[in-house]
Parts: sequence; C-alpha cells; structure tokens
Amino acid sequence: GRSCRALPIAFTMAPSPRFVFLPAPSIFAHCDVVLLSLGQVSLPDCRGAWRAVLQDTEAFMNAADSGEAPAAPPAEVEACDILALIMLRLQRAAGYAVDWYRHLGRVGPVVQGDLLAVECANIGSARAQVSIAVDVLQAMVQRQNGSPDPRQGSRLRSVVASFPEVDRSNGGTQKFRLMKAAARRLGFPVDVPLQGMELLHIGQGAKRRNVFSHHPHKTGFAEWKFTVNKFASAKLMRRAGLPATRNVLATHADQAVAHARSIGFPVVIKPNRSDFGIGVSLHLNSEEEVRHAFAQAQRISEVVVEPHLAGTNYRLLVMYGKMVAAVRQSPAQVTGDGKSSLRELVDAVNRSRTAFLSDSLRKITLEAERGLRTRGFALGDVPPAGVSVLLRHHSNLSVGGTMERVTEQVHPDNAAMAVRAARVMYLDVAGIDFVTPDISRSWVDGAGHIIEINTTPGFVMGLREGELE
Repeated sequence: GRSCRALPIAFTMAPSPRFVFLPAPSIFAHCDVVLLSLGQVSLPDCRGAWRAVLQDTEAFMNAADSGEAPAAPPAEVEACDILALIMLRLQRAAGYAVDWYRHLGRVGPVVQGDLLAVECANIGSARAQVSIAVDVLQAMVQRQNGSPDPRQGSRLRSVVASFPEVDRSNGGTQKFRLMKAAARRLGFPVDVPLQGMELLHIGQGAKRRNVFSHHPHKTGFAEWKFTVNKFASAKLMRRAGLPATRNVLATHADQAVAHARSIGFPVVIKPNRSDFGIGVSLHLNSEEEVRHAFAQAQRISEVVVEPHLAGTNYRLLVMYGKMVAAVRQSPAQVTGDGKSSLRELVDAVNRSRTAFLSDSLRKITLEAERGLRTRGFALGDVPPAGVSVLLRHHSNLSVGGTMERVTEQVHPDNAAMAVRAARVMYLDVAGIDFVTPDISRSWVDGAGHIIEINTTPGFVMGLREGELE
C-alpha cells in the first residue's frame, strides 16, 4: 500500500534536487529506491485541484511515450503522488516493472522537509528521472494556472521520449542489467558498488560473489587469456578432439598470401585477439583482398588466416555445464522497395534499433563503400523492389546482424560438443560460435566447425524469462 500526507503547495526546488540511492533491502523499502528530500522542491502555487494536475500529467505522458502506467494513486492526490508517478512512468517506458513509492513524511530534525521514496531500477538514470519529473510537474501546474508554455511542452515531450535511451546508456549493457534482475528474482542481495563500472556484488559476507562485466567469479585470468587468443584456443580444442577450425598465424602480408594459397580461396583474415567482429574480413577471393584485409587486422593484433567455411553461423550459450540457448545469426541486410537508396533503407531499419546490444537489436553499421562495391552496390544505389542486399559478410549482432532462437533444433551431439568446449577452456559461461549447414545434424558426421569461443557471450541471445536464473 501507499501513504501520502498533504504537502504545502508552495515549495521550492533547487537546480539540482538532493536525493540518495538506497539499494535493497533498506529500512525504508524492500526494493532499490531513490530517497528524495521534498524540502528541496519548489513549484508555483496551484489554484486548481491536484487531481486535475494528475489528469493533465497522465494525458501528457500518454502522448509522450507508450509506457504502461503504474497502479492508480490514492484517492487523496498530492504533489508527491504525481512526482512519484512520473518517475515510475519514465522507468516503465524504459522497460522496468516498477510501481512502488511512499511518502515517508519528516523522519528527523536533520532532514530538510519530507522524504519521498520511489522505486528505482537503475541508479545511473536516477538524476534524469528526478529532473524530468520535476520539470513535467512544474509544466502541468503552470497549465492548471492558465499560463502554459507551448515551447516547454514540446521540449519536455522530446525529453520524455528520449529517456529510455538515456537510461540504457547509463545502466550498463543489457547483459549486466539482465544479471542484476535475475539475481534479484532469485532473492539474492545485489549491489553495484562502483557506478560506471559493470561490477556486481551478489550475496553478502563470505558467500558473496563478484561478477565483472559478465565474467563469472570463477573465470580466471589464464582461462580468459587463452580463450581470447583465437589461434591458441582453436589448437587446445583440436587437441581435445573437438571440431575447431584450423588457422595459422601470419606475421606479414606475403606470409598471409602464401597461407591463403595453401588453404585455398576463399579465406578469412582476422586479428588473433579481438571481439565483436572488429577487423574481421570474410570471403576473400584474391591476393589483393588478402593484403588489404591483413593491413586492417594488423592494426589490432597479430593476424590469423583460416578457411572460409560454408554454412550458417550459430552461437551456442553454455552456462555451468549445460547448453541453455542457441541462436542462428544472420548478417545485416535490407530489402529494396524500388524507391529508397541503400542508405535510406538502412536509416529506416535503424530507427527501430538501439545504439547498443539489446532485444531490439543494434543499429546497422555499414562497411566502407569498397565492401559494398564487391557485391555490386553503392550506398546511393536504389535496389529493385524485393531484392535483398547483404550489407556485411559477418553476422555479429554488434554490427547490426540479426538472430533467431533455434535452441530446440540443436542436435544433442552439438549441444554436448559445446559443453565440452567450455569445459576444455575451463569456462563456466561461454558462447561457442559454430558454423554448419544444419544445426540439427551431428558434428560427428562432419557437419560443422567451431570458429571461436567467447568468454562474454550475449545473454540477449534467445534466453526466455527465467532461463538466466
């Protein structure tokens, strides 16, 4: 339940409202909360009823975003209810299931004014929540007093609509947020001790576990070091009888060309130590392409050359000895409508995507014009209606690729192979990149190769509610 005492209508707000973030559990709440001192808030006197201000506020928030409204406020509406409901509504628009708040009154002689506790799912965006909520409340009171500012309303609608992006950019990666949420659903105390760093404390005392940037507490430096080394990890997996691709190191361009001739075109050039598909060049069919790709990859680390494997790229997610999810990854592509250029088609797709990895997928990043020209297109070209244009060769989600859950289609031998690969590298959590024409066929029949193993796989990859727990 909620409680709310009457507040003075005329109260003042400092340029930066004072508040503190209290992680759960606390003496005030069972959930993480922002504790706001209402003595720091100032609004003009409201000659109308607060219920009317609330109605205006709800209409404004409905027009500004499509977030689901929290539960209805109490019958006696006051300023604190409206302030809290705006903060909750902003968070719900960002995807958080929050609905708790309470007006705590004056809790001691040191605190200036009454206290308001509002559930807060992300401390990184707390200041933005408070500032936006106060601005919206001030605008709604001015509207009730008959002196609305149209320019302010337009600005606030833009600010409210952009809050989900602000929240995500200040809350760590989606993988980090998913781990926090899963731990809390399991009833574990969760703390983020260093804001701006993805360090998570799960549990308390001697039983506490640390997770840094989704690295489990048992993942050691040696395991991480050998896993990020593509040449070393492939060799270790082949020694264990796993179907890892055969790659070779190249120290200069002539050597890379010689390896490509020996392997047979097409080939792949990639940095030996890199993530997110950075510096990777696929489907190289000539010495010129190999030399150009080598120059790009050499800027990052030493270079490996390997055969370009026919088939589809799958990622198999292994957690603590079990394959829990698998997705089919496809390269970024757009389909022509006969009117729009490639650049316009990409912009249209990106409007529904985010600038970071999420369920909405990441915005497509284009390769240089040179890469598109090899496929017969330039960014200004208008593809015929119904024609799909491949924008990149590699399917990493980090550069705009798409994914489709295929967990139920994975052959048991392939699932066991993924678990064994993680065990060989001594990883509790791993993402195994596996190329095969058909994930439902066993690798034992020669269908497929492991091309990489990742210590930081994407938890957004097809996990359903409850599977991360």
